Amino acid sequence: MFIYMLLFIYKTVVFNADNLIMKKIIKILFVLVAILITNCSKDDEPSLEYTNLKTIEIKDYKFEFPSQFQLIEEQGIDSYIGRVVGSGIELKFDFGVYTEPYQDLSNERFEIIFETFDSVERQIVIGKNPKEDFTGMHIRDLNNSIDSEHYISLQMFTTEISQEQQNLVVQIFKSAVLIE
Repeated sequence: MFIYMLLFIYKTVVFNADNLIMKKIIKILFVLVAILITNCSKDDEPSLEYTNLKTIEIKDYKFEFPSQFQLIEEQGIDSYIGRVVGSGIELKFDFGVYTEPYQDLSNERFEIIFETFDSVERQIVIGKNPKEDFTGMHIRDLNNSIDSEHYISLQMFTTEISQEQQNLVVQIFKSAVLIE
């Protein structure tokens, strides 16, 4: 719609200009304005690329996040909680004794990646419909337990995200390592 209005103004001004040089100047100005308008990038849209990384530490674990993400600490009752926000994504986390792995999830709705490396056990849960299902991670150090059933662990999740955002979140989850 805006382009049509611009063309209407262009035709009106050029046809009503008396001087040939003025007509050429007006034509050049309109072409430049049209190029600028159509080539403007939207800098306010969040980047969903896994580049320009920075390390964010959440208690015993460190993650590689794109640089626009920020850690926001919050007050928990029996655990360390907070959020990491950026690129239109809000990852909520809970680090403590009562943080448990995800259980009883439908394989029809979720892809579940379970892996162990060194003394770390990680579970990544990927909602097959990221707009409706959550995407989350549970990670724990098998050497850091209160007793045989209770580990001090970290759970992190997000909801209502796009497929591109989910891909970025999974990359962030896969970057998690235990701080030695």
